[in-house]
Amino acid sequence: MSALLVFLHHIAAFALVAALTVQIGLLDNDLTLKSARKIQMYDRILSIAAGMILVVRLLRSFDFEKGTSHYFQDAELTAP
Repeated sequence: MSALLVFLHHIAAFALVAALTVQIGLLDNDLTLKSARKIQMYDRILSIAAGMILVVRLLRSFDFEKGTSHYFQDAELTAP
């Protein structure tokens, strides 16, 4: 199960970077209705990927891997 979560985390990260790259490329051209709809579609993909990264990371932190005790005992990770 842990390997599956790592795989999903990486796929979501690559999808996020790809969607952001396409959005930046689309913004370089003139903004038309067609390009605005494409930007909207890639923005949805970016949002889904970001949410997926957050959920998978929380699952890995709390239910799998090292657990919360590892992350909350380290002063460097919890310092403001």
